[in-house]
Amino acid sequence: MQWRRGIRAGLAIACLMVSLHLLGRPTGWAAFGVLVALNVDNGGPYRSRFGNMMTVVAGGTLAIIIAAIASTSLPVAVVVTSLFCFSVTLARVVSQPLASGSASILICYFVSYGAAVHTPASVRSAILYFIAGGIWAAAFSLVFWPLDPFGPARNAVADIYAKLAGLPALPLEDSARFKDSVHQIRVLIEAAQGSLIAVPARMTARTVRARNLTVIVQAADLLFARLFRLAELGAHESMSEPELCQSAVKEVAEWLAASLKPIEAALRERPYDNAAAFVLEGSLIIEMRRGAKHIDTKTIANNSDGISTQLKAQLVAVERDCLLSLEVIYESIRALWTGVEPTTTGLRSIFSKPAPSSSSPQIWLETLRSNFTSRSIMFRHALRLGLVAAADLLLLRLIHITHSYWMPMTSIIVLQPYTGETWRKSGDRVAGTVSGAILAAGLAATMPSEAGIEAAGSPAAVPTIAAARGVFQRANENGLGNRNMTSVVLDFIEWPG
Repeated sequence: MQWRRGIRAGLAIACLMVSLHLLGRPTGWAAFGVLVALNVDNGGPYRSRFGNMMTVVAGGTLAIIIAAIASTSLPVAVVVTSLFCFSVTLARVVSQPLASGSASILICYFVSYGAAVHTPASVRSAILYFIAGGIWAAAFSLVFWPLDPFGPARNAVADIYAKLAGLPALPLEDSARFKDSVHQIRVLIEAAQGSLIAVPARMTARTVRARNLTVIVQAADLLFARLFRLAELGAHESMSEPELCQSAVKEVAEWLAASLKPIEAALRERPYDNAAAFVLEGSLIIEMRRGAKHIDTKTIANNSDGISTQLKAQLVAVERDCLLSLEVIYESIRALWTGVEPTTTGLRSIFSKPAPSSSSPQIWLETLRSNFTSRSIMFRHALRLGLVAAADLLLLRLIHITHSYWMPMTSIIVLQPYTGETWRKSGDRVAGTVSGAILAAGLAATMPSEAGIEAAGSPAAVPTIAAARGVFQRANENGLGNRNMTSVVLDFIEWPG
């Protein structure tokens, strides 16, 4: 998967750069647009992936404009840089696309600030080529060469539900087979958790698909406990009417098995209706609720069926817990394929009020307000990053070295909210930059002509990106392997335009 993603990124950049070179157009900003857009493509539903890429393109465009305005004088540049870095970093708490693309947006700011010319014409040209590169990256990633880094994890989670759906059908008398199935389910849950951790996507925890797959795994663990409880109720020796009680337990178990059956197929392949049947008013949830016969607590006091009140109360509790978990699973499956986060409605509204939409301005303002305090880790990190970026800007204006904007870019990438993460990313950054510099020097020595470098630069980036993703696996979570090595190559072929 890492090599395929690297080859895809290299080819996307190569195609665009070669085309622009043949047309006699500058290649730098367009290639940079491709790079930053692909850098935030974490896999998952097309909607969330497209949202991530367009967020970084829109934010990068704004950063280019603000940087050009800030370059008019040093005092203005220091103030604007500090405020912009603080605002973009704090905005990470608002939504997942901003959390994924904030670092790339800040990099766009410093690349624009470090450009040699800031005339209106040059800024317009940079914006147009940057947006064109981002749009090309989205088309290449979503249409021409889509990849699914979550495929193995989805199949691992589907294996759990395939085994869970068959567990109620096992006869309780066959204790050996039942215990063996219990052991296999536990192993499958652990394997699914490991598969989610190993997903080859940067910032996996921030993606819609990863979050909902994690929820589905956790719900499987809860359902597994409920199935085990049903088995205990069916084998209880103190029941006054064993046949009637076992029949009631079996009825609940069959309902649960039928409700679990659609989950496996929906995890392995995209449903033909785009998971519309899994919404709260969809056909599958309606059928599931209709089959939950013991959910009404009024049936507990009814003794006409010969089942004890105590057993009925326990069946109601089990069935209700299962129904809640199944609703969560069904909504999460819908989110897997559409990118629309689940909402708290339906039966669960008994316990909590419906939450506002994740894209609601109300929730954005509440989130920003709650984090706009010195007690917030993200607020302190944003403040620290803003001050460091302003200090870096002062230094790069004083030392006057070529490509001095790499200094604040490095601070943005390396500086993290926690000390341990900062040290780890510092090592990854050094390794990636040195490797990229060696490759860039090799290209310069073997292909001194401008046309030769432009023709070979992007194809050379193919093994570079792939090697970065494979060798620097620890950096994959934050995209340092991709950003460090390919950015050095693109910087070498003058991508700031």
